Amino acid sequence: MKHIQMLVAIMLLAPSVVLGGFASNGLVQIDWDAQEATGILSAARFSDNPDEQIGCAANYWELGDGGLYSNAACRAVLGEEEQITCYTENVELVDKIAGLNHYSWLSFSWEWDEALGYNKCTVFRFSTRSHHIPEFVLKKIGKNKK
Repeated sequence: MKHIQMLVAIMLLAPSVVLGGFASNGLVQIDWDAQEATGILSAARFSDNPDEQIGCAANYWELGDGGLYSNAACRAVLGEEEQITCYTENVELVDKIAGLNHYSWLSFSWEWDEALGYNKCTVFRFSTRSHHIPEFVLKKIGKNKK
Protein backbone atom coordinates (compact mmCIF):
# COMPACT_ATOMS: atom_id res chain seq x y z
CA MET A 1 0.00 0.00 0.00
CA LYS A 2 2.87 2.35 0.83
CA HIS A 3 4.31 1.87 -2.69
CA ILE A 4 1.00 2.75 -4.30
CA GLN A 5 0.71 5.93 -2.21
CA MET A 6 4.26 6.93 -3.20
CA LEU A 7 3.55 6.24 -6.88
CA VAL A 8 0.42 8.40 -6.74
CA ALA A 9 2.38 11.21 -5.03
CA ILE A 10 5.10 11.08 -7.71
CA MET A 11 2.51 11.15 -10.48
CA LEU A 12 0.83 14.21 -8.94
CA LEU A 13 4.10 16.09 -8.43
CA ALA A 14 5.76 15.18 -11.74
CA PRO A 15 4.00 17.83 -13.87
CA SER A 16 5.18 20.59 -11.48
CA VAL A 17 8.77 19.43 -11.61
CA VAL A 18 8.82 18.95 -15.37
CA LEU A 19 7.25 22.35 -16.04
CA GLY A 20 9.41 24.38 -13.65
CA GLY A 21 11.03 27.17 -15.69
CA PHE A 22 9.52 25.93 -18.94
CA ALA A 23 8.16 28.53 -21.35
CA SER A 24 5.79 27.26 -24.01
CA ASN A 25 5.60 28.90 -27.43
CA GLY A 26 1.85 28.23 -27.33
CA LEU A 27 1.26 28.42 -31.06
CA VAL A 28 -2.18 27.37 -32.23
CA GLN A 29 -2.61 23.77 -33.30
CA ILE A 30 -5.74 22.25 -34.78
CA ASP A 31 -5.90 18.45 -34.74
CA TRP A 32 -8.69 17.57 -37.17
CA ASP A 33 -8.57 13.84 -36.38
CA ALA A 34 -8.89 14.33 -32.62
CA GLN A 35 -11.21 17.34 -33.16
CA GLU A 36 -9.19 19.45 -30.73
CA ALA A 37 -7.62 22.91 -30.92
CA THR A 38 -4.95 24.22 -28.52
CA GLY A 39 -2.87 27.32 -28.03
CA ILE A 40 -1.97 30.25 -25.77
CA LEU A 41 -4.01 33.37 -26.40
CA SER A 42 -1.17 35.90 -26.19
CA ALA A 43 1.25 33.72 -28.19
CA ALA A 44 -1.32 33.49 -30.98
CA ARG A 45 -1.90 37.25 -30.85
CA PHE A 46 1.79 38.01 -31.39
CA SER A 47 2.52 35.11 -33.76
CA ASP A 48 4.35 35.68 -37.04
CA ASN A 49 1.18 34.34 -38.71
CA PRO A 50 -1.20 37.35 -38.83
CA ASP A 51 -4.19 35.00 -39.25
CA GLU A 52 -3.45 32.92 -36.15
CA GLN A 53 -6.15 33.15 -33.47
CA ILE A 54 -7.53 31.16 -30.58
CA GLY A 55 -10.02 32.08 -27.91
CA CYS A 56 -13.55 31.93 -26.63
CA ALA A 57 -16.31 34.43 -25.99
CA ALA A 58 -18.98 34.15 -23.31
CA ASN A 59 -22.27 35.96 -23.89
CA TYR A 60 -25.03 36.72 -21.39
CA TRP A 61 -28.50 38.17 -22.05
CA GLU A 62 -31.11 39.19 -19.55
CA LEU A 63 -34.46 37.78 -20.59
CA GLY A 64 -37.75 39.66 -20.34
CA ASP A 65 -38.94 37.41 -17.51
CA GLY A 66 -35.86 38.26 -15.41
CA GLY A 67 -34.02 35.08 -16.36
CA LEU A 68 -30.58 34.89 -17.92
CA TYR A 69 -29.57 33.24 -21.18
CA SER A 70 -25.93 32.49 -21.89
CA ASN A 71 -23.88 30.88 -24.61
CA ALA A 72 -20.28 30.73 -25.68
CA ALA A 73 -18.20 30.17 -28.78
CA CYS A 74 -14.62 28.93 -29.04
CA ARG A 75 -12.59 29.52 -32.20
CA ALA A 76 -9.17 28.58 -33.56
CA VAL A 77 -7.77 29.96 -36.83
CA LEU A 78 -4.55 29.25 -38.70
CA GLY A 79 -5.68 30.67 -42.05
CA GLU A 80 -8.69 31.07 -44.29
CA GLU A 81 -8.90 27.34 -45.03
CA GLU A 82 -7.98 26.13 -41.55
CA GLN A 83 -10.36 27.34 -38.86
CA ILE A 84 -12.90 25.87 -36.46
CA THR A 85 -15.63 27.29 -34.25
CA CYS A 86 -17.79 25.47 -31.72
CA TYR A 87 -20.66 26.64 -29.53
CA THR A 88 -22.18 25.74 -26.18
CA GLU A 89 -25.20 26.74 -24.13
CA ASN A 90 -24.05 24.79 -21.07
CA VAL A 91 -24.24 27.41 -18.29
CA GLU A 92 -21.40 25.93 -16.25
CA LEU A 93 -19.13 25.74 -19.31
CA VAL A 94 -19.97 29.32 -20.29
CA ASP A 95 -19.01 30.50 -16.79
CA LYS A 96 -15.66 28.68 -17.01
CA ILE A 97 -14.97 30.18 -20.43
CA ALA A 98 -15.49 33.65 -18.97
CA GLY A 99 -12.40 32.98 -16.79
CA LEU A 100 -9.92 33.02 -19.70
CA ASN A 101 -7.25 35.70 -19.85
CA HIS A 102 -4.51 36.68 -22.30
CA TYR A 103 -1.92 34.33 -20.75
CA SER A 104 -4.28 31.34 -20.71
CA TRP A 105 -3.47 28.12 -22.52
CA LEU A 106 -6.68 26.91 -24.09
CA SER A 107 -7.81 23.58 -25.43
CA PHE A 108 -11.25 22.82 -26.74
CA SER A 109 -12.81 19.87 -28.51
CA TRP A 110 -15.87 19.71 -30.69
CA GLU A 111 -18.25 17.37 -32.44
CA TRP A 112 -20.74 18.04 -35.19
CA ASP A 113 -24.31 18.08 -33.90
CA GLU A 114 -26.62 17.22 -36.79
CA ALA A 115 -29.76 18.27 -34.94
CA LEU A 116 -28.34 21.71 -34.09
CA GLY A 117 -26.54 22.16 -37.41
CA TYR A 118 -23.24 23.32 -35.88
CA ASN A 119 -20.15 22.14 -34.00
CA LYS A 120 -20.89 21.67 -30.34
CA CYS A 121 -18.05 22.26 -27.85
CA THR A 122 -17.61 19.02 -25.92
CA VAL A 123 -14.45 19.58 -23.87
CA PHE A 124 -12.97 22.82 -22.60
CA ARG A 125 -9.65 23.03 -20.72
CA PHE A 126 -7.60 26.02 -19.81
CA SER A 127 -4.64 26.81 -17.63
CA THR A 128 -3.29 30.16 -16.53
CA ARG A 129 0.27 29.59 -15.31
CA SER A 130 3.56 31.45 -15.43
CA HIS A 131 5.06 29.23 -18.14
CA HIS A 132 2.32 30.38 -20.51
CA ILE A 133 3.80 33.89 -20.67
CA PRO A 134 5.48 34.11 -24.10
CA GLU A 135 9.27 34.42 -24.07
CA PHE A 136 9.23 37.82 -25.82
CA VAL A 137 7.35 39.25 -22.82
CA LEU A 138 9.93 37.83 -20.42
CA LYS A 139 12.76 39.33 -22.51
CA LYS A 140 11.02 42.70 -22.53
CA ILE A 141 10.86 42.81 -18.74
CA GLY A 142 14.39 41.39 -18.38
CA LYS A 143 13.45 38.00 -17.01
CA ASN A 144 14.47 35.61 -19.77
CA LYS A 145 14.03 32.15 -18.30
CA LYS A 146 14.95 29.08 -20.32
